[in-house]
Amino acid sequence: MIYSRSQTLITGTYRSGSEYLTLLLDSHPELSATMYRVNLIRFMFKRYDPISDKNNLELALSDTNARLQERYNIKFDQDRVVKNILDINSYNYGNIYDAIMCDLYMNESRTHWAEKNQLMWREIPIFLGMMPNARAIHIIRDPRSVLASFKNYTRYAYPACLGSVFNSYDALKTALEHQQYYGESVKLIKYEDLVDNTDNIIRDIWSFMGLDVNHD
Repeated sequence: MIYSRSQTLITGTYRSGSEYLTLLLDSHPELSATMYRVNLIRFMFKRYDPISDKNNLELALSDTNARLQERYNIKFDQDRVVKNILDINSYNYGNIYDAIMCDLYMNESRTHWAEKNQLMWREIPIFLGMMPNARAIHIIRDPRSVLASFKNYTRYAYPACLGSVFNSYDALKTALEHQQYYGESVKLIKYEDLVDNTDNIIRDIWSFMGLDVNHD
C-alpha cells in the first residue's frame, strides 16, 4: 500500500543548484518538497534487517525519530506509522519511507512528496526500486562552476575543493547511464537551463511528477 501519489528523490553534487530547484518545486500546492530530513537510504536502508521483524521496525523508527528530533526538532507519530506499516501484508523499506514522509508532510491537499538528498545519484536505482510511483530528479552543473562555488563555500582548506570536480564527473557519467536505463523515471536537469528558463523547466518537472501544471 502506497500512501502518497508519487515519491521523488532530488539529488546532485554540492553547489549544483539542488536546493534552489527544491524550493521552486515546493511552490506547487500538491507537493511537499523537503531537504535532508528522513533520507532513509542513508540512515536506515538495510541497517535493521530483517526489517520484517517488528522489533527491528520499531527500533528503526525510534532511531529515526530521535535523529529528526535532535537535528530538526520534528518527529512523526511512531505508533501511527507502525500501525500503517503493519497493515501492509508484506512491507519493505520503501513502504516505511513513504509512511514516515506521509505522516510528516502529507495532508488533504499535499499528496505528493519529494526529498532532496545530496550525493545520492548512485542510489537512484535503489530508490526507484522501492516504490511503484518513485521518480528521481538529477540536477547537474558545469564542473567549472561547481568547483568555483564549492571553493568559496567549503570550510576545508585547498585542495579539498578539487574533489568536487571528481564528484561532478561521476555525477555526469552516472546521469547518462540512468537516462539510458531509467529514462521514464529519471529527469536530468541542467542548472544552467533552470536559470535561463525557470518557468518552463519547473512546469516540465511538475508534469514529470504527475502534478497539474496549470494549478492556481
